[in-house]
Amino acid sequence: MLIKVTLYFLWLDFFFFKQKTAYEMLRSLVGSEMCIRDSQYNRRVPHAKYLAWRDVEKLCGSVDSDLFRPYIVFSGVQYGNGENVFNSIFKQAWCLGEEGIPIYGSGKQRIPMVHVADCASMATKLLLTDEPPAARYSFAVDDGASSWTDIVGAVNEHLGNGKTFVVPPSEFCLHDNVEHFTIDLTVEPQSTVALMDDEDWVSKGGFVENIETVAAQYRKSRSLLPLRTVVLGGPLAGKSYASREIAE
Repeated sequence: MLIKVTLYFLWLDFFFFKQKTAYEMLRSLVGSEMCIRDSQYNRRVPHAKYLAWRDVEKLCGSVDSDLFRPYIVFSGVQYGNGENVFNSIFKQAWCLGEEGIPIYGSGKQRIPMVHVADCASMATKLLLTDEPPAARYSFAVDDGASSWTDIVGAVNEHLGNGKTFVVPPSEFCLHDNVEHFTIDLTVEPQSTVALMDDEDWVSKGGFVENIETVAAQYRKSRSLLPLRTVVLGGPLAGKSYASREIAE
């Protein structure tokens, strides 16, 4: 007796646009009004750093049979559980750098994002569901749609000193992961997010709404402890006054 078994393969990808091409993609929309849905995945144009990823994606997508069916999920910029892409930003905030955290360009650009645990949950549900979606391409993002200024403000509030500085486009190349932080796009996922129930989410509301949890995960993962100072002195030496001044 022969039993037919269908194997499902999942390729997790990031979706990057060359900014100029992104604007040309939907000429009637500009800036944060630009929106893309699952069905428009083929309008993506990769950043130069990720051309090889596009080739792998095309290779995966070209395979289709009754026994082997690939799914490709385009993940938003991932955050949480210790940080990877955002590590440089969190580190700058934690170290209380004199300049503060960088604001790239106007800071109004909206960054599609997803908590790494939520991305993993979406991928797992996609592979284990009894009725896989017909569409093989989908996006994995949360409901945040936060601007870069909002993201920086949230990090500063919980880890930093409140300071920021503006980085002009001519200096973008001097900063790590800047291609993640300058994309300006709103994503409306359909098939992947439909598999998630409210209780499955770690950060459905997005980065800013859940910054307290994200910051706690960063401190725990990186084994970070608050800075501590000991003020010593004899009686009536002004220890309490000095301590208050230092704290402020």
